[in-house]
This record gives sequence, C-alpha cells and structure tokens, in this order.
Amino acid sequence: MAERRRSGTLVLALIAAIFVAISAGGVIATVNSQNRATPELTDLAPAIGRLDSLDSSAVPSFLAAEDSEFDANSVRELGESSFGKHWIALSEDRNICVATELASPKANAPSVYASACVPPEMFEGEGVGVNVTGPLNSQSTAYLLPPDVDVSPLAALRTQGTHIEIVMRDPQPFIVADLETARIAEKTELTHADGSPFTLPQLRTR
Repeated sequence: MAERRRSGTLVLALIAAIFVAISAGGVIATVNSQNRATPELTDLAPAIGRLDSLDSSAVPSFLAAEDSEFDANSVRELGESSFGKHWIALSEDRNICVATELASPKANAPSVYASACVPPEMFEGEGVGVNVTGPLNSQSTAYLLPPDVDVSPLAALRTQGTHIEIVMRDPQPFIVADLETARIAEKTELTHADGSPFTLPQLRTR
C-alpha cells in the first residue's frame, strides 16, 4: 500500500510539473510575441515637447474650438510647405494627431483643412496621415512619422520628378506629397532605426 501511495504521489507530481511547464511556456510565448513594446507618448511625438508652444491666437480655430477633439495646449506648428500649413497635436484622449490647412488657390477662397488622429500603439507602427482636397484641384497628403524612421528612401523620390517635401526630419519626420507621389511613397519600404520594417499609412493606395 505504501508503495502504491508513493507511485500515485509521483504521478501527481509529474502531472503538476508538466502543467507548470506548459503554463510557463504559454507566458513566455506571449511575451516573446510582443516584438516591439510601444514607446512612451513623449518618445513617439517629441515634436510636442521640443517645438515652441503657440499663443492661443496662433492656434488655428478648427483646432482650438471648444467642441473640437484636440487639446489646444498641445498644438505645435510642424511647418509650412507649398501645399499649406501643418500642425501636430494631441487629442483629449491622448491620441497623436496631424492637421493640414491647404494653401489658398485664389484670393478670398474659403479655408480647407483636415485632421487625423491615431492611438500611440498604431502611430508606432505606421505613423499618422491626412488627405486634404480643396477647390481647383488643390490637394495634399501629409504623413507624420515616429522619430526613429529613416526617410532617406522618400528623399530619393525627389530625383524622379515627383512632388514630395520633407518638411521636417528633427525631432521627427514630417512629409507632404501630391496624389501621385503619395501613391509611390506608400509602396516604398522604410525601416525603424533597429531595422524593423515600417510602412506609411495606406491613404492613397486603398
């Protein structure tokens, strides 16, 4: 009887050990499947911390309106391109946003603007982009990218008769292009600093 009890105890111990090993393996697999941990918001959008803050009068009305989704205190100007003016901002729920106001194609034309926001985990994978189309065929496609993305392949497109402007590289890349160039850019292979692949948001190739 004593021998039988010892055998039964050994079997139960082996089963318990196997269960623990399987459970631990599952945890390890889950952790290992997270190839890239999402960086902090301040690391993903350093432009907000490093670019000059704007006086309230300099914040575009569509970003400062009380019923807008944006945190007006977070708005920073990314720069001006031949397509128009551009800003980065955070939404009230801490998504990363980019906004464009098209350059007016003629005097006294109404303002045309658009914005887009994505959560930080999506921004880390593909940035955020926004399309704007206005009167007289005016339009632009703008892309705000994480700071560690190498945009050299996009800069090379400028030698191919395309219309693409790298408005800013530091503290993070911001690119604006026309419709046809945007289609090419979205098919261009980019990488993070660690060599992992990065693809622009597919705004023009959908």
